[in-house]
Amino acid sequence: DALQAVLRSVALLKAGLNDPRRPLGVFLFAGPTGVGKTHLAKLLAEYLFGSHERLVRINMADYPDHGDENVLFGNPWAQTLDSKRGELTRLLDGRVFTVLLLDEFEKAHAKCHDRFLQLFDEGQFINAAGETVPCNNTLIVCTSNVGAEVYREGAIGFASKRSDDELLEEIDRRISSSFRPEFLNRFDAICHFRPLGKVEIRRIAQREVGRVLEREGIRARQLDVEVAPEVVDLLVDRGYSPIHGARYLQREIEKSLTAALAVEIARQSLPPSTPVKVVSHKGRVH
Repeated sequence: DALQAVLRSVALLKAGLNDPRRPLGVFLFAGPTGVGKTHLAKLLAEYLFGSHERLVRINMADYPDHGDENVLFGNPWAQTLDSKRGELTRLLDGRVFTVLLLDEFEKAHAKCHDRFLQLFDEGQFINAAGETVPCNNTLIVCTSNVGAEVYREGAIGFASKRSDDELLEEIDRRISSSFRPEFLNRFDAICHFRPLGKVEIRRIAQREVGRVLEREGIRARQLDVEVAPEVVDLLVDRGYSPIHGARYLQREIEKSLTAALAVEIARQSLPPSTPVKVVSHKGRVH
């Protein structure tokens, strides 16, 4: 569902039918941790603008207090021009086509939310130095964990397991209680990310393992590496939890699979086209 909502806006951009007076898109990615919200923002930067370096990321949990909006948008009483311009101007200055990722948006103070209203609505903002900063070539993504606890809560009393529609209704209710209506109305779409299951995690693991096998150290030696299915099973079991999603999967791949390959390659000089089979035994990768 989240991908479909994003792709609709990408289609508007490709067709040239987006409103030039607004940002390229304004999305709220809502869902539990480790399900791909930040990853999708990175992919959008690569797909739309050619590089993941086109992503500007701000952790909004760093701005929880009243007055923190002056750090982002500039302090009118500051002594230096940099402080009057603010952090957001500094990060966006000179960047024409950008994905602006505002992580954990709900943890920022309400005054910070208010200052973003003009940016979301008009594709520009005025900092404390009086400068108008254009952002109509910026795609904005806010992420939030609000309502994610609904997926972990069981049905109350003797009620049967809630349907997907009922879960989303409850999540939307909690999002509405966390953000004011005039703020939510600025989003082009609220994209719901559901928890990942073992099937999705296994597909992610297979893709990431494939990326390891494409690395320079293996390609340069022309090694014929085969990874047994039980190795992927081991990585999935250790790298996934219902609470943290796929957050630790990449770390587990590096620690278990990549390290085992590196030790073997460093230990002996393998001729080109040497077949290498990666297997698991007693919980370890060999």
